[in-house]
Amino acid sequence: MTLNFNLEYNKMNKHILGLTLAVSALVMASNAQAAFIIDDFSADLTGAINAPGIETTTLGSSSDFSLDRVLSIVENPIGTRAHASTDVFGGILSISTPTALQSDTTSAYANAGGFDFTVAETGASIFNDAFVLSLLTIDQGGVDVTLVVDGVSSSQFVNAVGDIVFAHSLFGDLTSVNTINLLIHNNIAVDATFDSFASFGSQAFVPPTVPEPTSLALLGMGLVAFGLGRRKKSA
Repeated sequence: MTLNFNLEYNKMNKHILGLTLAVSALVMASNAQAAFIIDDFSADLTGAINAPGIETTTLGSSSDFSLDRVLSIVENPIGTRAHASTDVFGGILSISTPTALQSDTTSAYANAGGFDFTVAETGASIFNDAFVLSLLTIDQGGVDVTLVVDGVSSSQFVNAVGDIVFAHSLFGDLTSVNTINLLIHNNIAVDATFDSFASFGSQAFVPPTVPEPTSLALLGMGLVAFGLGRRKKSA
């Protein structure tokens, strides 16, 4: 008798746990919001651009902010045999600078209607109110990274792999942004790659939302079915 009671009790706990997890998943899904992607570099170029050169690429789902990416590169001094080059392929922005040359790469984005980057995120993130560019690899030396948002600029020198973070507060009002320019200066003979460029909002607390009526109805039906099953087994 005790054994049967314990088995039934364990089954009941499993049913209740399953229903609880289902409701929790519905609530979490309704609260989730990802970062705003400026460029995930999944829209490939037609081929590498040699300096001096420029190419416009339609971004589609690769960006929440801009319809196109205008990527250009120049070098100093102008190479006679080898040239600096940049490419976007397979989710990676790469920049290569030969010996004795420096290069300047610009990736330009625009939104004519204005884009609001101040929206709070409800999903988890290690970043807070910041633009973030990820430096994937660098072989030597360093790069100067400048971010220009509606004409307001901020620069950093970077010589190690990691996330390059620009606080939103550096750029003033971000409620209606029209242009973003990413400028990367490769010092002599530096090769570097980048794999994401995004904006993260504030981590404001958002109370759990009430599940949709349909979801509540399904939960109620599940509890009723469970109760009927228990009554039949008892009878």
